[in-house]
Amino acid sequence: GNQSTFTCPFHAWCYKNDGRLVKVKAPGEYPEGFDKATRGLKKARIQSYRGFVFVSLDVAGEDDLVDFLGDARVFLDMLVAQSPSGELEVLPGTSTYTY
Repeated sequence: GNQSTFTCPFHAWCYKNDGRLVKVKAPGEYPEGFDKATRGLKKARIQSYRGFVFVSLDVAGEDDLVDFLGDARVFLDMLVAQSPSGELEVLPGTSTYTY
């Protein structure tokens, strides 16, 4: 994309698209020695399965997502199979399954 910065809606910290922290809300309220250079976003591995996006902060990991999901893939496959288009809308709340 072409977004040059991203702002956290909770903390109001602003990051460049390379992950560097460039601005914090109320900088005078942080302790002396607060170093923005050490507070950047971490690299992450991102993989998807059937439209579900999975993120891991273990960038050195070599686990394949399909192997990692194991038998959980069966449930994801069943969820996706319920939609003729293969698209789902995820709504907030909880679901309880009994089998």
